[in-house]
Amino acid sequence: MKSHRRLFLSAAAATLALPAWARDAAPTAGPALDARVQAFLDSKRGEWRRGVNLWNVPEGGARVMHDLVVQRGHRRILDIGTSTGHSALWLAWAASKTGGRVTTIEIDPGRHAEALRNFREAGLDGFIDARLGDAHELVKQLPGPWDFVFQDADKDWSLNYWNALKDKLSPRACYAVDHVMHSRSPGIRGFVESAQGDARFEHRVHDMGGGDLFVVCGKG
Repeated sequence: MKSHRRLFLSAAAATLALPAWARDAAPTAGPALDARVQAFLDSKRGEWRRGVNLWNVPEGGARVMHDLVVQRGHRRILDIGTSTGHSALWLAWAASKTGGRVTTIEIDPGRHAEALRNFREAGLDGFIDARLGDAHELVKQLPGPWDFVFQDADKDWSLNYWNALKDKLSPRACYAVDHVMHSRSPGIRGFVESAQGDARFEHRVHDMGGGDLFVVCGKG
């Protein structure tokens, strides 16, 4: 009995250590969730590109993708390369407004665990299916169709990801990759050439502050 009480007290102490906005029950989509997500992002501002968070997308690119998902009503969203969750948070925030859900893949257990904590604190874990595994294999197994894809994993594999997914995209889907235009990676160059040469899609380059975001969208 005492051991159960100690566990309860430890859990209670851990809960109280969280900021107030993270202690509330996870809200459904709406103003309460928006306020909680914004508070979480504000609390983390400046941390997403340092240390273990190094591989996260800059905020400018995350905002562009959030707005695209909302404007186009995308619901089935794939995030390749979770890192510690910055891109998935913005995409899930958008998905909460469209009735959608994000599937995100990360190969590193430490980054995956940190991302899960971030999703819970932001109140967005209910909108995210976080997978721990090798995207080289998992992407091929996922059935689609996908409305939005953000590919932020190993850039040398960019053409392979594109080839595995381009025929699983819905007619108005968008496919985004960051830091493309000045890359010398053969995988990136092959992806760009293939995407630009596919008549089903049109492309646009967004300045995200600290790099570019190359976005391909279906003409359907």
